[in-house]
Amino acid sequence: MNKKSVLIVVAHPDDEILGAGATIHKLSSIGVEINCLILSGHVDARSTKVSKEGILKNIKTSGDLVGINDHTIGFFKNVELNTYPHLEIVQFIEDALKKYQPTTIITHHASDINDDHVITSKACLVAARLYQRQDTTSQIHNILAMEIPSSTDWAYQSSNPYQANYYCHIDKDNLEKKIDALRAYEDVLRSEPHPRSIAAISSLAITRGSQCGNNLAESFQSVYSLLLEESVK
Repeated sequence: MNKKSVLIVVAHPDDEILGAGATIHKLSSIGVEINCLILSGHVDARSTKVSKEGILKNIKTSGDLVGINDHTIGFFKNVELNTYPHLEIVQFIEDALKKYQPTTIITHHASDINDDHVITSKACLVAARLYQRQDTTSQIHNILAMEIPSSTDWAYQSSNPYQANYYCHIDKDNLEKKIDALRAYEDVLRSEPHPRSIAAISSLAITRGSQCGNNLAESFQSVYSLLLEESVK
């Protein structure tokens, strides 16, 4: 990816690492600026009651491990994003676009089983068109949907299933940093054979790598992509 800046837009803390942790580490290691917008920073509905201070510490520690430059954290209620006006969420994302000026956006897939993920995805796609309505943001070159273990893969059958068609080659170090970043969050990793187990996460990276001619990879679905002159030189 030859992009100036990437913004990860997610519903909850840990989604950014589950979906793109190894990619974040790879890109940040080569000088790409990675910022992250998290809509629901409290995660009050989780069984593990982490304090506000605790979850903020987890976000920072995890982000530092993979090279996230900055976080913007909202406090929309966890599992209640559907109670907020659509425009309020869109405008919150638009403010982040103005702040970070990304050329690539990575967010949730619109067919995830988690309704917060779906709402985030749809709002993000609307916000991403801001550069076409105003001259306050950079032109968006790519919008990518990521896969979240035990969410994207558990989704009901739909006319718009997740289809991997965009890959980031990663190496063992990128994958290990992703797993370390997940460990920085409380109660995210699970025992085998759960999709969020270390074995399953590693196996998915091997599977995605085999699909694109590499030992390891993370996959995405391209929602929008602009072919640029420098990308074909």
